[in-house]
Amino acid sequence: LSSQSIITNLHTDTFTTIVPPTREKETVPPPRLTNPGCSSLPVCVEITLLETNWEHFCSQQQDFLEFLSTSLSHYTRPIHPYHIVLDTEVCTLSSNLRSSQNSPDVTVAFYVTNESGEYEERMTELCGVILRKWAPSAFKSSVIEVRMYSRESISTPLPIIPELNSGFVAAVSISAVAGVALCLLCILLVIMKQKLIQGRHSDATTPTAADAYSLDSLSISASFRRRRIRRSARSYLNHAFTDQEIPSHPLNEKTLANSLKSKDLLEEEYKRLPMNMPKLDSIPEGAHVKNRYSNILPKAESRVMLADPSGDPLKCYINANYVKGYEGKSSFYIACQAPLPEGIEDFWRMIWEQQCRVIVMLTMFEENGTSRCALYFPQSTLISQQPYGDFQVSLLKKDVYEFYTLSTLRLLDLEKNLFRDVVHLWFTGWPDVGVPKDSSSLVTFVQQCRPFINCNSGPTVVHCSTGTGRPGLA
Repeated sequence: LSSQSIITNLHTDTFTTIVPPTREKETVPPPRLTNPGCSSLPVCVEITLLETNWEHFCSQQQDFLEFLSTSLSHYTRPIHPYHIVLDTEVCTLSSNLRSSQNSPDVTVAFYVTNESGEYEERMTELCGVILRKWAPSAFKSSVIEVRMYSRESISTPLPIIPELNSGFVAAVSISAVAGVALCLLCILLVIMKQKLIQGRHSDATTPTAADAYSLDSLSISASFRRRRIRRSARSYLNHAFTDQEIPSHPLNEKTLANSLKSKDLLEEEYKRLPMNMPKLDSIPEGAHVKNRYSNILPKAESRVMLADPSGDPLKCYINANYVKGYEGKSSFYIACQAPLPEGIEDFWRMIWEQQCRVIVMLTMFEENGTSRCALYFPQSTLISQQPYGDFQVSLLKKDVYEFYTLSTLRLLDLEKNLFRDVVHLWFTGWPDVGVPKDSSSLVTFVQQCRPFINCNSGPTVVHCSTGTGRPGLA
């Protein structure tokens, strides 16, 4: 294998891939092992860091070890910095003696040990192969010249590298294909099981013109067809779910933990978010009376549209927006303002048309003497039925806990004489100003919500008074 080159910028403590300058072909010099350690071992890996000096390398030695361990751990078993032994004595010299090393490059050798500190030939050999073959993708950074030498032939790369490399590639490829196939099979089985469960427990409703789609499924294939139709319809009506130039930076768990340590980076990323606030002329004329707050308007691109045969924009208007879920799932949530007294029928119409089975409420009906939400469902089983225009809401069950109330409601379409059951989760521990003092109460509430949300094939409605702050946090 030919040597792979990457460039390491130790001056900035970061690693960014750049194209190395073209050099005239020259013979590979003999390895410059700095002490007898590597010369007495079967295999060692030698790295040349370009355009740096020993003074700077020694000051960043621990960072370099962490960089190597993190990068190599992606391809092998976990390797910690203390597993990597640098074979150099320059860093033990005084600063003046290190400065006297005038070489424009730094060449350092290393080998890998196990937990007991014993030399591991096979792992050292594997790390050398990885650095040479996968350096550009493993280190998204700077250029290092990587060579690997054995004690028997110190100027010739190990002859077993090509065979090891081919075997490693084959093993990784086969494992990846098998893993992907197994994951796809598991996902398919879970989806099919969910469809069968929904088919057994769905209500006896039939699709109508007012229903954009039905929750009920008579067969798995019919359910998949309806889901495709439903998604395409939502994408057509709501352009917010097409590709927008919104900053997206997926992070794994480890990277996320490191990112959270830097408040400056978080603030900088937050400032890059678009702040395109909706204007009053983006809503239908006369719709301002349906808004609880004059300065909180729904974005037109993702606004929920009520069905109306006449197509009257005012009758189709409600202050509610679709919100993406995990992994970009469109229309996973609906964030809306708390219903006004004159808007309760519109609220329940949205619940019916959008096939919502879960409502999460994050406000009290009244806070500090100010009305925050209209009474849009019965509060007692003694008076358990309440009509709201073309709909009737019944309270079937109510369980009160320390920080939340769990209710089961039945929504009846009086015109069609069809009903659906809706789960209502009401968090009662949120103060009028600020956030809950005990964060565990909110975390517990969210955990209680998740099983219901996961079983809900329609969007989950989340509302506070304004529909903007608390739903986003929860």
